Amino acid sequence: MKHVFRVLFHRIATFLNEFTKEIAICLLYCSLSCVAYTHPNHNRPVQSRIEGQLSVNAALRTGQVGTLTLSYKTKLNQTARGQLEFRLPKGITPLSPVIFSSTYFGIQEQRSQVSIRVNAPGHYPLQASLYSITSDGYETTEHFYLYLKTDPSQAEISPYPLISYQQNRELRSTGDLKPLSANDVSVGGKLTYYNDNQRQLRPLARVKVLLVQSDILLETTFSNLKGDYLFQGLVMKLEKPKTLRIVVEMENDILVLRAPNREIYTFESDLIRNVETGYIERNLTLDVNNPNRGTGYIFESIQKAHDFVETQVNSRRTKPINVIWPEPSNGSFYYAAQSFGRINNESIHIATGPDQWRKSVMYHEYGHALMSAMYDYNFDTIPRGEYRKFHTLAMVTDLEFAFSEGWAEFFEAAVDNRAMDLTGFLDGRTPNVENNKWWSGQYNGGGSNSNGALVEGAVASILWDIFDTSESVDLSPNTDDDQIQNRFNLLWQIILRQKPKSILQIAEHWRDEEYPQWDALQSIYANHRALSDIKTVPILTFTNPNQQINIPVGSNYEISWTANLKNRESLEIDVYYYDKSQTPKEANLISRQVVSSNLVWDTTKVPNGRYHLLAVFTNTEGKMVQIPSKFTVIIDQSPLQPPKINLVTNPEIQGIDITNSSPVFDLSITKNGSTSTKDNIFSYLLDQQSDTIPDTEVDPRVLDGQLRFYELESGMWWLHVRAYDPLDYWSETQHLSFTVLPSIIDKPATNVLEYLIELSMSELKASKLNKWTSEIRLQPYGFLTNRDLSVLIDTTAVLNRLMETTQIRITKDNPNFKVYFYPSVMLRAVEPDYRIETPSFVSNQPKRNQIASSKVLIDSFRTNQTQRDYLIRKCVTQGLGLTLDSNSYPDSIYYHRWNGVTRLSPLDKQVIRLLYSDQVLSGMTAQKLLELGTNQQKKPNLNELVESTSRDTPIEETNILQSETQTGDINKDGTVDVFDLVITAASFGKTGTGLLSDVNNDNRIDVLDLIIVSSNFSLSEVFTPSTISQVSLSSDEKRHIMSAIDQLSSNSNKSSAKEIALNILKSILPERLPARTRLLANYPNPFNPETWIPFQLAKDSIVRITIYDSTGKQVRLIDLGQLVAGNYVEPGKAILWDGKTDNGGLVASGSYFYQIESENYREIRKMVIAK
Repeated sequence: MKHVFRVLFHRIATFLNEFTKEIAICLLYCSLSCVAYTHPNHNRPVQSRIEGQLSVNAALRTGQVGTLTLSYKTKLNQTARGQLEFRLPKGITPLSPVIFSSTYFGIQEQRSQVSIRVNAPGHYPLQASLYSITSDGYETTEHFYLYLKTDPSQAEISPYPLISYQQNRELRSTGDLKPLSANDVSVGGKLTYYNDNQRQLRPLARVKVLLVQSDILLETTFSNLKGDYLFQGLVMKLEKPKTLRIVVEMENDILVLRAPNREIYTFESDLIRNVETGYIERNLTLDVNNPNRGTGYIFESIQKAHDFVETQVNSRRTKPINVIWPEPSNGSFYYAAQSFGRINNESIHIATGPDQWRKSVMYHEYGHALMSAMYDYNFDTIPRGEYRKFHTLAMVTDLEFAFSEGWAEFFEAAVDNRAMDLTGFLDGRTPNVENNKWWSGQYNGGGSNSNGALVEGAVASILWDIFDTSESVDLSPNTDDDQIQNRFNLLWQIILRQKPKSILQIAEHWRDEEYPQWDALQSIYANHRALSDIKTVPILTFTNPNQQINIPVGSNYEISWTANLKNRESLEIDVYYYDKSQTPKEANLISRQVVSSNLVWDTTKVPNGRYHLLAVFTNTEGKMVQIPSKFTVIIDQSPLQPPKINLVTNPEIQGIDITNSSPVFDLSITKNGSTSTKDNIFSYLLDQQSDTIPDTEVDPRVLDGQLRFYELESGMWWLHVRAYDPLDYWSETQHLSFTVLPSIIDKPATNVLEYLIELSMSELKASKLNKWTSEIRLQPYGFLTNRDLSVLIDTTAVLNRLMETTQIRITKDNPNFKVYFYPSVMLRAVEPDYRIETPSFVSNQPKRNQIASSKVLIDSFRTNQTQRDYLIRKCVTQGLGLTLDSNSYPDSIYYHRWNGVTRLSPLDKQVIRLLYSDQVLSGMTAQKLLELGTNQQKKPNLNELVESTSRDTPIEETNILQSETQTGDINKDGTVDVFDLVITAASFGKTGTGLLSDVNNDNRIDVLDLIIVSSNFSLSEVFTPSTISQVSLSSDEKRHIMSAIDQLSSNSNKSSAKEIALNILKSILPERLPARTRLLANYPNPFNPETWIPFQLAKDSIVRITIYDSTGKQVRLIDLGQLVAGNYVEPGKAILWDGKTDNGGLVASGSYFYQIESENYREIRKMVIAK
């Protein structure tokens, strides 16, 4: 079984005060054909005697008929006999038999087919199950899958699910009313699921069952081991309709089973109407037509693995494990996230397709989860080893990796006490975990490895021999030839107490604790070549490297070690090195027969890489012993240099970077003489210290080499950045200081004050303003995803930067701002005023015009991630006292309709900043707020602001800053702003007398005129996207602006004014006008039923598109009228042809031609529609 271990870095959060940046490190332990889906070649194939593939003749749209085909054969040179069943979900109707009761097949591919019709739109898993037996009596069951997403206009097929949320929530119900003499109501029955392996119903044991009247949760219980549940002596809500519904949630104190979008799998009964007294029987089933019936088998298998541990050692994990299914990948894996060395989030991911019916998959991944618990969720102590792209049971790896994987593989066999259950070995005929020679490095025992402790299959076999008994199911029934009878309890004690890193340390602690049957244990180890004689093996320990070195070593690196010689005068050691893609057998020689305890390694000719060291020597019995170094060294002939940081928001003034409150930085690295700006990995920290070092973990906020900050406070800041090298080390840190200018507010704008009043005060009564005056202590509750937490943290960080008089702190200590993520039926229990049909709810509790507590409710059941992103941002900001929706500004987060905005608008920020400034007091009336607009303050100019941050520092071109005469006010509106700059740039290059934009009167519009205008900008003017939208330009004006941009960009050493002008003009004109008119290739092509036709227009022109069939007959004319020059390429700008004629009829499949006509231009291209 192959396994992949990866460490991925994810930024989880930045907590204020108490918390710093947390990093999630993913440990992916893959099983079966398992690998993280981003690396599909890193697989571990399941050993099966049956090969098969499910296919459909076309992607069937709703209403269409097609053929579903299974192609299959055996891998053995013999005939197999079996039964084949096609299993179709509700919504797909078979038009021919779906069961082939007797089918024979061999090494030649066999095909079986069923005709199907798609009745309704939806997402459908298509399945075929083959139950077979070979001539030598081997029985096997294989399941094959294909996924279809369809509607009347389009369809898609895939080997992976095409949705991430749960469908098909209904449970098949049976039962009736049984009258009782009592005057109450009882509801009960049995919960079952259809097991595709056994082809029979199995109990849904220990699942959570909820009873709901109308929209009120009445009671909660759990089914027993037989699947029975009972609600007895119910008290109905008299004010509610007499209807009941049973809801089943796939969770308990052992596991929580979730869909890929992290919603808990939930199933519902039909509605029980007109409820009267008596016993209502409702037997509920995930039947054979419900595509989610595999959740029952996953739930049962994980619980069986849990029960095994509880039975063996009376112990259990202390918290339930999240299980995600279906994972859209080739294999299953265990994931864990750590922060500050502690695992704080973990989950098991079961792959799509047949893994849902492979119990060994669930056992394996639960074994990894169990190991995390046994090591107290301490990330640093858990055995991990080096990441392996590819590995098998017989592969020689390293001590920690082999122990980690060997434990999980042993667990596969131990849960059912069957030696043949180790994944992938044909029901364990030969080899199996009881009988094998995997220690050699090859399945057949023909390898040359002599250290079984480095082979995961050998580790699993050692653990099995310690555990098994004469009652274990293996090829030697009723016997146990290893003389140790089930000492799982001793294994458990050693791992819990000693936290061993390898199978060798298990033996060492067994010996040190003087556990019984030491001789028998040595025999087991010797049988698998893991330990010849633990008492006499010379112990060698590397003393350098004795810790992980995360920087490249120099050209001469000293290696040192210590050895316990034990009756030997000296020890001759051969020293090697090897990287993670190699095995110790493939190691490269450094030096032979070293008798001293150190060696200087000349690394100048060693290829770049991260290497383990390997000491090889001969023990007293003449056997070769290999000791790898625990830590690695990095060789890099051209070490990564600190990254370069360029502040692009504003220019540099005399060595001091000055910017607004939302700066943008470009980050790049130089390696091997070349500079790279994209696809690099960085870690950063922003503070006000000059020498801080960031941590060594990836920060995803750096996108395409660009880092953005929002709403920073004024003052001096330091940005510290380091870069990551693919050799898995981090560069030295680059430090950059910059200054944020203070915001200049003359007075609260009237529209800001009016909007604050609209959002915070009701018109129905004499309202006074409520706001927080104490610290806000926020705590989330319920079923929130990692993404939910990230958005919540990001939102609080943005709000904290806006608020002057209070701050939000995420904490569990005495929270006064609670955010609940629950299904709607549970939210009603949290807040009686919550309406079940609404996705969110906000409640602020004032006390003497001060908000004392807030409550936010978000429906985590009926909302997707995008919707929750929006709701989190909106509801948390409403909890600040801005609880009323508005009709005024569609781009505001407070807009009454669902606009899905992802950021606070500039106006939103001004409202929040004003509300939590010293100017606004709790209890103010609307009249008092409006009076704030009459206060005047002095407006400092650019010279004053720069002088406040850089004393006595001259500003380049200050001779042209003449604010009193309003130099640069081209449109004579009393202020120099963006519009004056655009007017000047729109005439760039013109010459002559009397030019409006010729500021310096030199009879031409050039760069100097742009500099004069931009130098005289009023800093109180806000340049926002709404400003851009007010700028309307002709094509000729755009071309003049393009010339201005080119001129400003040509000089690498730009002044302040040049940078300001360049950045604004680029924002006004983000893309260049095309040099010539062109018709581009349509997309998609072939298509069905619609396609986009892109083109570029060099100048304003009347445009039309004509579509012809293969005979030259016109089928559609699309007249676009007068268009301005530009790029009409992206969806929404390009022309959409819906595959219809001028009369509205759909065209037939075939080749078509489309022609563009504009002023003095005509071009034609070909496209194909395929139905």
